[in-house]
Amino acid sequence: MSLDMSQLVVKDNALINASYRLSSNEMHLILLAIAMGREQEKGFEPDKMLEIRADTFAQYRGIERHTAYEALKEASKSFFHRYVTWTATNPRTGNEVKLQKHWIDTLAYEDGAGAIHLLFHKDLIPLITRLEKNFTSYDIEQVSKLTSSYALRLYELLMKWKDVGKTEKINLQEFREMLGIEPNQYMAMCDFKKVVEVLNDPELLTQNSLNTYTLSIVACKIMAPKWSSSQSPEPGNSPQEAKISRVGCEGGVLAKSGSLNSATAA
Repeated sequence: MSLDMSQLVVKDNALINASYRLSSNEMHLILLAIAMGREQEKGFEPDKMLEIRADTFAQYRGIERHTAYEALKEASKSFFHRYVTWTATNPRTGNEVKLQKHWIDTLAYEDGAGAIHLLFHKDLIPLITRLEKNFTSYDIEQVSKLTSSYALRLYELLMKWKDVGKTEKINLQEFREMLGIEPNQYMAMCDFKKVVEVLNDPELLTQNSLNTYTLSIVACKIMAPKWSSSQSPEPGNSPQEAKISRVGCEGGVLAKSGSLNSATAA
C-alpha cells in the first residue's frame, strides 16, 4: 500500500513539550504510527492494531527495503520500554505533576513479513486523536529525511511556535530534556556546542518548510529560537547560506555566527 506523504503528524502540545529519549529510528516509527493511525483509525483499540510494514517505512524514509526491515526489527527490541514524561495538573489539588507513560501498550514484530503491529497506550490516545485546540501538526514528509533525533525534536518545537515567529524562553535544563539528552551528556557548556552543531544541520532548512532559524544560547537560558518560514528567501541568501548563530563558546556563552556551509567550532 502506497503511503500518502501529506498525512499529518498531530500532537497535543503537552507531547511537544514533553521529555523522552528515543533513537532516530524509534522517533520516526512513532511519528509514522501517529500519522497512519489517525488516517486509518487503527492502533487505538485492541481489535484494531496498527500495522507498519518495512516497505511503508522504506517509502517514508526514502531508504532501501532491507534497510527499513533492519530498522524496524531493531526498533522492536527496545521501543516497547520507551516512555514519555509530560506535565499535567492534579485536578484535586491544583498542583503540577509529572506523568510518565509508555508510548505503546502492545507491540508485536512479525519477522517473516517485516512488519510491526502496535497499540498505543490508552492514556496517550487523547493526545494524538481527540484534539480541538492547543495542538501542533505538520506533514510527515517534512521530517522524513531528518536523521538526527535532536533535529526532529527541534523541528517540532519550532512548528509549535511557527505562527508566533519565536518561541518562549526555555530553561537550558528543560531544553536538554526536550531533546532527550542524557544527564551525563554534554555537561559542560562548551561541550553543548556539539549539540548546537547538530541543530545547525542544513537538513532542517532544505528538507522542510523552515528556511532559516536562529538558536541563541546564553548562560543557562535558551533564548527564543527565531526563524523564517517563507518559501522564497531573500535574493542572494539561499536556505543553504542562511546564517545560524551560536556555534562557538566564549565565557559560558555560545556566541559565534557563521554560514551553514562554513561554520566551524571555536
